[in-house]
Amino acid sequence: MKQKLLTFLMFLAMAAFAIAPAWAQTATCPVPAGLTSSNITHNSATVSWGAVVGASGYTVQYKPLSVTTWVTLNVFANTANLNGLMASTTYEYKVRTVCTSTSSPNTTVVSDYSPASQFTTLVAPVCPVPVGLVSSNITQNSATVSWSAVSGAVGYVLQYKTAAATTWTTLNVTTNSANLTGLLAGTTYQYKVRTVCVAEAAGTPGSYSDFSPVAQFTTLSAVSCPVPVGLVSSNITQNSATVSWSAVSGAVGYVLQYKTAAATTWTTLNVTTNGANLTGLLAGTTYQYKVRTVCVAEVAGTPGSYSDFSPVAQFTTLSAVSCPVPSGLVSSNITQNSATVSWSAVSGAVGYVLQYKTAAATTWTTLNVTTNSANLTGL
Repeated sequence: MKQKLLTFLMFLAMAAFAIAPAWAQTATCPVPAGLTSSNITHNSATVSWGAVVGASGYTVQYKPLSVTTWVTLNVFANTANLNGLMASTTYEYKVRTVCTSTSSPNTTVVSDYSPASQFTTLVAPVCPVPVGLVSSNITQNSATVSWSAVSGAVGYVLQYKTAAATTWTTLNVTTNSANLTGLLAGTTYQYKVRTVCVAEAAGTPGSYSDFSPVAQFTTLSAVSCPVPVGLVSSNITQNSATVSWSAVSGAVGYVLQYKTAAATTWTTLNVTTNGANLTGLLAGTTYQYKVRTVCVAEVAGTPGSYSDFSPVAQFTTLSAVSCPVPSGLVSSNITQNSATVSWSAVSGAVGYVLQYKTAAATTWTTLNVTTNSANLTGL
């Protein structure tokens, strides 16, 4: 019986020894003290506390006084910046120390949390509504809108739409004006602006004014873009032609389309003058062509302004020139291994292609010559 009691007492002693270091480690990780708050704004604050010797970090928890869930931050220094806070709200916060175990270097221990401290965020600043909305530089498809600059603004949110639409297009701008492009001609647009006093960021909702009263402008009506007239063709060859038309005042260019009379697909050329040279045409073929005027060039976000196409005009390329077959072929100066061959000169020829072979062969040897004779050697 004594032996069993002795064994039991030894077991208790060993168990007490095993758990004693954890208690000791917790006891050597002090609770932070001296909690203070500073740099308080309507949506942020800095909290700090006395540094704990030997601390490897701290855990900060904070929340509005009226809620039950804490937000947790892990920091290394004895200070923390709290962002994204609500204006005019009392917050409480508490801190605990994180220490490295003295008996096990890879193990951390923590202190209890400090008693909670409090601070109250400031009232949100008033963010002025933009005034003085004006529109200028109005064209068929663009306009500039501006407003009086708001002191301290970090930007503006501009919304605009056609008067008949229900959905607004939104632009975020940093200055007190914006260029609106890609608008519809002869259309009334509405627009409104609000001020950005505090930019939205991760965890921060930002601070905005209300939208201004709606202002409006009307884009110019579409300019009448005249159809080209006076289409003529000239300098017609077997495979090329020049087409032209009367210049249209104010035109920035023209769209020319052409095709063979038998084709269904047009080839398109964009030109800046009132004429074009067409090349690579088929001989003896009738071609059709038509032109339209470009009054406003198409750019990104702007559809451009065009006339209708002109009535179709046409021309016919020249027939291919007949190239006579050489005649009067004769051979002379014949030796064991050479001979001269010649033929009657063809008027207008730029050269000749001569082929020769033995009577028993099937493959011809080819010579390109510029005169009406050739010396054959190595026979």
